[in-house]
Amino acid sequence: MRLTFFQFVFKVLVPVVIFILPFLLPLFEYGFQIEPLLYVTPVAFAVLAGFFIATATSNYLNLQTLVAEEDATLITIYNLSKLFDAEGANKVAEAIDQYLTKAFDFQFSTYTEWTIKEFDPGARYSS
Repeated sequence: MRLTFFQFVFKVLVPVVIFILPFLLPLFEYGFQIEPLLYVTPVAFAVLAGFFIATATSNYLNLQTLVAEEDATLITIYNLSKLFDAEGANKVAEAIDQYLTKAFDFQFSTYTEWTIKEFDPGARYSS
């Protein structure tokens, strides 16, 4: 089986040239020192990532606090309704249940807009 000229070039000459070329070419040197750049870049990235993590944690804790406050308010509303009218407290509990179910159907950033009619049926809100 004979090799054609192009097969010979790609299978024999190209690998030989690639093997010999590093020994014949001069060494490449930087005109500046790159080590300080390699030291500063990971440190800057670590600081930036740390700020992002701190911001995300702060936002999560703030959201957790707001949800806890809202839950406490709803519990207070239910307890007050039970104090004034024990039979009507079931309707309030049902309204709160529908409100919370509807609240979880949306993202936290927009759920207040879409749950007004569940919490306050008398509210006039057009969406």
